[in-house]
Amino acid sequence: MALMKEDALEARILQDQLADLRAGLFVSMPISTVLSGLILTAQVLSGGGFGAAIWFLVVNAINVGRLALGHQP
Repeated sequence: MALMKEDALEARILQDQLADLRAGLFVSMPISTVLSGLILTAQVLSGGGFGAAIWFLVVNAINVGRLALGHQP
């Protein structure tokens, strides 16, 4: 019986932690996008445009995937 209570408590703790992570995504992702844009701008101005553009697209595609996962229940 005590083991079942511990399992239920651990499940609630995990659920709470995941909810906090999900809420944090919607704060951190816009900041990440702005920072990525600034890095892209700096790289383009310094002559590293193509590689920076590819990096920017990959990073933001990953962020979109993370946001999509965060919207799922």
